[in-house]
Amino acid sequence: MKDGKKTISEIYEYIKPMVEDEAKLLNVNQSPDISPEPEKLQGRFKLFD
Repeated sequence: MKDGKKTISEIYEYIKPMVEDEAKLLNVNQSPDISPEPEKLQGRFKLFD
């Protein structure tokens, strides 16, 4: 995540477990979702810092 160039799919894969872990600490079930699936987004969008 530190090179300044990430796809939406990469960000989703990075953030998802963090959100799930943080939710568990609050005794809540939460899992982010993305549509279309990350595999279908691969390489289509890039975000630059």
